[in-house]
Amino acid sequence: MNTSQATRIVIQGSPYPGASVRDIPFTVHHTDHGVTEGQMEYVLKQCLLEVDSEFFILRVELPEELGTVPCGLYGPAMGDDPIKEIDVQYESRGDRPWKDRIYRPVDTSEDNLMLSNPDPVLCKRVDMPPRPVNYAHVIGTKVPNTVTKKDAWTIFTVFGGPLAPQHPEDPNCNDPHESELWWNDHALVNPSSLKGE
Repeated sequence: MNTSQATRIVIQGSPYPGASVRDIPFTVHHTDHGVTEGQMEYVLKQCLLEVDSEFFILRVELPEELGTVPCGLYGPAMGDDPIKEIDVQYESRGDRPWKDRIYRPVDTSEDNLMLSNPDPVLCKRVDMPPRPVNYAHVIGTKVPNTVTKKDAWTIFTVFGGPLAPQHPEDPNCNDPHESELWWNDHALVNPSSLKGE
């Protein structure tokens, strides 16, 4: 989202009285998680009202009128059973150099099982859909600027659903072993399904 094109939202009761999201220097990365412009503006507004540290992770409950956000996660953190290895394929997302577990269970429809190779690895797969949630997480930094008196905000990501550890191969991952254990039970949806492709 380019905040310069955002609809004006007036921030009341914040360190920026009378300011709008458009007036604050936000840099937003990773806007590929199905968050609408209106939802993004609401999330940024909540950052202005609630964040009081340089690095932050904030859970934002969305008001009903803003709708839901797609969550691309499956597994115990979403109330599911652990995702089995046979039900995933590995795929790179965006410009990341590692491959993520993508939830694509074998199509168990009668037609598929009768016509395709009985080996489940070669069977037709089903792309699982994202599921709607009414909250988002935002991760970012707020760096004070003593000259302009406005903080410089960097939003790394905004996504619907629970927090998940960084990929074990991510160089920023603090505990690759714990991350691997967590991701062994979880998987993501096809990335294109979050973009509406």
